[in-house]
Amino acid sequence: MSIHQTKTGQWFVAYREKGDRTVRRKYFSHGPDGKLEAKKWEAEHLDQARRSSIKDGQAAPITFYALAQRYLDQKPITKSSKLSIQYALNLYVMPLWGNLDVSLLNMSHLSALDAALMEAQLSVSTRNRYRAYCRAICQWGFDNDLAPQNPFAKFRADIKKEGKAPDLITEEELSALYQAAQPHLKWAIEVMLNTGVRPGRTELFALRISDVYFVQGGIWITRTKTNSDRTLLPLRPEFLAQIQELLIKEPGRRYLVEYECLPVTTLKTAWTSAKKNAGITRRLRLYDLRHLYATSLLSNGADLKAASEMLGHTSPTTTLNTYYHVLDRQKREALKHLKMPQINQSKD
Repeated sequence: MSIHQTKTGQWFVAYREKGDRTVRRKYFSHGPDGKLEAKKWEAEHLDQARRSSIKDGQAAPITFYALAQRYLDQKPITKSSKLSIQYALNLYVMPLWGNLDVSLLNMSHLSALDAALMEAQLSVSTRNRYRAYCRAICQWGFDNDLAPQNPFAKFRADIKKEGKAPDLITEEELSALYQAAQPHLKWAIEVMLNTGVRPGRTELFALRISDVYFVQGGIWITRTKTNSDRTLLPLRPEFLAQIQELLIKEPGRRYLVEYECLPVTTLKTAWTSAKKNAGITRRLRLYDLRHLYATSLLSNGADLKAASEMLGHTSPTTTLNTYYHVLDRQKREALKHLKMPQINQSKD
C-alpha cells in the first residue's frame, strides 16, 4: 500500500485486497487536501487490516493516527485548539510515524519529530507545544485503556534561552533579494513588509482578496497560531493602491499571494534561489521580513500594545521579550531629553 500522485496532480492510494494480487487504486482530490485525504484513508485501511488479523483474546493495537482522531473527537477542547492540533499533526507528525502502532513508539520518535521541527526553523516554544500535543494524546489513550502506556511520558519541554535580538536583513541585502526574486516572490516580499504576517499556510498564504477592506483601510487576518479571532490589520494607503492596481490586472484573483493563478503553499525554493542569485550566503529567512516589520514599527515610536496587536502576539510581553533591543535603544534615546533641575549650585 502506497500513496502516489498522477501527472495531473491527483492523489491516489495503490493497494491490494487480502488474497488478491490485483493492484487497485483509490483516488482523492488534488493539492494538499487530497494528500491528507489519501493519508487518512491509508491509515484507516491499514488499521482495519491489523484488526482483522488479530486473534481472539488479543488486545487490538491502535495507530497514533487513529488514537489522535479519537482524542480530537472525544476530548472536550475548543474548536480553535482542535484546529491548531490538527495542523501540527498533519503537517509534521503523521508523515513521520502516524501509521505506527502506539505500542511501538518511544522517545526516539519524539526526538525525530524535534529534528524535523528544527529543520523547519520553528521556535523552541512551538516545538515544545507540538511535542506536548503528542504526549497529551498518548496519555489520554493510556488513561482510556486504548494504549498500553504513554511512550512520551518522560518528555520535558526544552528551556527557552534568553531572547536574542533578531539578525535583521540589511537594506542592501533586501534590495538584492528583491531584484533577484521571481515576480510572485517579489509580491510576497511586499506583502510581508506591509503586513508583518507569519509566512506560511496559516497567515501569509491564507490571505484572500476578499479579506481586504478598502473603505476601512485594512485587511482581516485570522491568527490561528495564537487562536485569536479575525482582526483588522491597518494598511498603508500606498499599499492598498498597489492591491487595487493588481486587481485591475487580475480581476479574477482570489488570494493575495498566487503563482500562475494558483494558491501558494511554499516559497522555500523561490527564496533559496533568490538568495543564491543575490550572492547572499548567510542565513536569512522569509520570517526575517516579519522581524523587519516589527522593528520598523517600534523604532519609529509605535505604541507597544498597538504593535503587539498588529503582530498578532498573545500579549505585549511577547513583543517586549522579542524586541527588547529596539525598546532599550528607544529608552536610551529618550534619556537625552531628560532635563535635570539645577539643585547643586553653590551660592556666592
